[in-house]
Amino acid sequence: LRILLALSYDSLGQYSNALKEWEQCLVFARETLPPCDESSIALYVQGALCAQATGQWGDVKEFSRLALETHDTLFGGGVDFFRQRYAKEVELKLRPPSKKVLSGCAALDLLWRV
Repeated sequence: LRILLALSYDSLGQYSNALKEWEQCLVFARETLPPCDESSIALYVQGALCAQATGQWGDVKEFSRLALETHDTLFGGGVDFFRQRYAKEVELKLRPPSKKVLSGCAALDLLWRV
C-alpha cells in the first residue's frame, strides 16, 4: 500500500510526500525482509530518484550508495552490472518531467557513475 501511495505522490509531483512514503517502505524492508533482500534495491533506487527531485542530496547519496552496496553484495559486478540491471527501472516515467527531475541515463550518470 505504501509503495502505491509513494508512486501516486510521485506521479502528482508531490515529491516530499512521496519521499516520506519511500522511507517508510525502506523501514518496513529493513525490519521485515531478510538482510540484503533484492526488493530493497528497487526501493533504494526509487528513494534516491525521489530525493533527487526534492533536492535532498544527503538522502540521494545514502539511498544510491545503499542500492549499489546491496546489489553488489547479492550479485557482484559493481556499478556496471548495477546500471545494466536497473537501467529500465530508472527510465520509468513515475514523475512528471521537469528540469529538476532526472531519469534514464542522466539519473544513472549522476547517481551511479561508472
